Amino acid sequence: MAVSLKVELLGRVRRAVRRPHLRLGQFEALIDATGDAFVAVDEDGVIAEWNEGARAVFGWSADQAVGRRAVELLVPPASRAEFERRLASFVAGDGGEAAGRAETTALHRSGRRMPVEVTVAPVREGGRWIFNALVQDLSERKQAEQALREAEERFRRAFSDSAIGMAIASPEGRWIAFNGALVKLTGYEPERLLGMRFSEITHPADFAGDADALEALVAGQSDVFQAERRYLHAGGRLIWVGLTVSAIRDADGRTLYLVAQMQDITERRGATERLEHQALHDPLTGLANRVLLRERATMARDRLRRTGEPFAILFVDLDHFKKVNDTLGHEPGDRLLVAVAARLLDLLRTSDTAARFGGDEFALICEGVDADGARRVGTRIIEAFERPFTVGEAEVTLTVSVGMCVVDDPAISLKRVLRNADAAMYAAKAEGRSRWALFRGGKASEAAGSESQAVPASAPASSKPV
Repeated sequence: MAVSLKVELLGRVRRAVRRPHLRLGQFEALIDATGDAFVAVDEDGVIAEWNEGARAVFGWSADQAVGRRAVELLVPPASRAEFERRLASFVAGDGGEAAGRAETTALHRSGRRMPVEVTVAPVREGGRWIFNALVQDLSERKQAEQALREAEERFRRAFSDSAIGMAIASPEGRWIAFNGALVKLTGYEPERLLGMRFSEITHPADFAGDADALEALVAGQSDVFQAERRYLHAGGRLIWVGLTVSAIRDADGRTLYLVAQMQDITERRGATERLEHQALHDPLTGLANRVLLRERATMARDRLRRTGEPFAILFVDLDHFKKVNDTLGHEPGDRLLVAVAARLLDLLRTSDTAARFGGDEFALICEGVDADGARRVGTRIIEAFERPFTVGEAEVTLTVSVGMCVVDDPAISLKRVLRNADAAMYAAKAEGRSRWALFRGGKASEAAGSESQAVPASAPASSKPV
């Protein structure tokens, strides 16, 4: 029920009290049942009616309030003259306004000033004016509004002054607002950034998984989305960002907008990647170490189990490398090992793996290679080492012994595969070095054997295996 209509009805009820068949107790019960503060003031400013709601709002009982002047009981001192002037103007018919709704300040019994909303409906009774009013204490609402304003101000300052990038986005992921830190983070001018989507600055490979996660967030299936993602800086470089996105929803659970926080973690991510690289790579040559070699071999065996595609593991050992170290010294020897690693990498495809197995021994994994392919790879490795290496001012010629094992049975253990390739490498050395040896009987159930072949010096060289 509209407040003004309620006031009018209360006025009618009050006039009905004059009827003999409606007792005063019934009238008071009707007024109290409204739950609002009801006050009736006559044209002299004297309080004529006062219900329980008024007692709750102002602290005065009906016995204490009725018969007293409203201006003294309810109006703060600074506003009393204006109250009296407006009342007199209306009663005199000078055009003064009394009906309607307004927010003002009233006085509590304790002396506390409080914000109220007053709705007044003047009526004529016996040739005199009665002003029926409903009064609502706005203290809680005003406090809530003030708290909301303060919270909004705190958010605004936190948003604007934050050292990390912050943004408000539409449920579709389009930027609506952002702070200076985000502008600095992404490098885009504000007018360019405004209206862009998450997807436009996220690396395509990273956003593929984000779309489903953001859709679940907007649909209310999750409350927050966190990830580490690569962003495309306006300058063209990639930056790593720690991303947290949460949803702001209305009372019905509908997502109104998204709040995103973004922190530049490029340096930390780089440090992490360097640590991961150090844990899996040889510090001298940069090739994979034994740990990564075994991981790649496990992956190759899993692929063999799924597709039936064989792979080969090759051990490459430098012949008489100790003499090189003794002649040139360890530092030139290390430079020579780095050059050897680079030459081996040049022989491989991107799908293959080269590792330093230890000292002057290297290991290779060549996927999709059967026995014939392994023989060709072994030949090319031998041929590649016919060219001398330059170390400082010296030229060094090295030969290598290569042991190979082809894996076509996923049941064989990796430990046995490595042992077989190592055995083949020692067989090549025993046959006179500068040659390859292929382990025969690569299946777990077969007996071990080998075939060995020296590569003629005149054989044509090739830089890539089949």
